[in-house]
Amino acid sequence: MNTIGLLAGIGCLGGAFLILRMAKQEFINKRLIAALEMTAIGNLKPGLNLTSGEVACQNPVKTPYTGTPAVWYRYNATKRMKSSSSAKIEERSIGSGSLTCPFLIRDITGEIEVVGNGGDVPSYPHSRALKSQSGTSASLKERMKKLKEIDAAKQVDNNKKPFFRKIEGGEGIPLDVPPDLIEIDRNTEEAEKTEKKYYESWIQEGDNVYVLGTMVKDPGSDSLKIIKAGKKSPMFVCSNAEDLDPSKFQSNFIVGLFFGVGLALVGAVLFLAGIGVVEI
Repeated sequence: MNTIGLLAGIGCLGGAFLILRMAKQEFINKRLIAALEMTAIGNLKPGLNLTSGEVACQNPVKTPYTGTPAVWYRYNATKRMKSSSSAKIEERSIGSGSLTCPFLIRDITGEIEVVGNGGDVPSYPHSRALKSQSGTSASLKERMKKLKEIDAAKQVDNNKKPFFRKIEGGEGIPLDVPPDLIEIDRNTEEAEKTEKKYYESWIQEGDNVYVLGTMVKDPGSDSLKIIKAGKKSPMFVCSNAEDLDPSKFQSNFIVGLFFGVGLALVGAVLFLAGIGVVEI
């Protein structure tokens, strides 16, 4: 038995399964979106809808690097490293995340709340790249201080906490944030040579967005809102209508299908070679 080949085969088969699952979801999304038409907010009906409107929010979250008020953001910290397959230097992500809060979208026919938990943002209308002016990262002391501040903000009751307990971090909030970040142009030589960069993208009040999600009645009131209804129900908020075109999901499905099948075949060969059925 070839243990290395067996493990590699199992790994490839597992990866193929995940890719094919994602491809299947892309196909489901394509069929669902193809059956929808852009609908004014005032004409929305319970169920899956495609609509658009201007963003409004009284209590936005703040982007992690610059503190910009936003209703949905994504951050990504990257570092220049040697590629695992060659000596070439490439930019690799060392930490990323996103955060959203409930917000309204409005048009001339009405307004509705959007709760984006579990949803995706294919395109953000705003983005920036930053670097540490001194080239340093946040110290361990600064990280622990920020982690404790986030944890304290999450404790809403006055009960005394056990001495030994897991400190709760903030979802969508990075801990390693240097205090001297400055914005840079990502298309310059300076940006290319910067060892560690920080990116944030966001949606803010006043932006026009396209929303695909399920309209439901809020159990606690008579108000309506748009949510992600379940694992197989899509929820997207984006700044470009093209991101919700059925053809884009069709393309993603085809790419995922071919890549998944190819990886499955490789995995099957490696698995069979690992148990001694075939020789390679």
